[in-house]
Amino acid sequence: MKNPFERRDNTVLIASLALGTVAVGAATYFVLSEKGAALRQRVTDQFSRVRNLFGGSTLEEHTEPTLEYARKKAKKPKTDREALLHHEILHDNPDNNEVVES
Repeated sequence: MKNPFERRDNTVLIASLALGTVAVGAATYFVLSEKGAALRQRVTDQFSRVRNLFGGSTLEEHTEPTLEYARKKAKKPKTDREALLHHEILHDNPDNNEVVES
């Protein structure tokens, strides 16, 4: 049985709660405030500059569809739901037994 008069050391718990609170506050500032959005845009620009400096690619280079992407898009949908969303399935109308495109 533990000694009820022994004091527990909770400094790690308190420090982690304090750091977590600061991290959540900073994330909220970046997401919700207008100044945070401007700061987020500047940080994103700086990261893209560093990535380009080390030979990374930018988003503008990948906007053109490749042949492989075009082939995937040209395939028929895999499920009935996708075919229905692309208006490729004809449905029976129970009222007059005509086939109607949805």
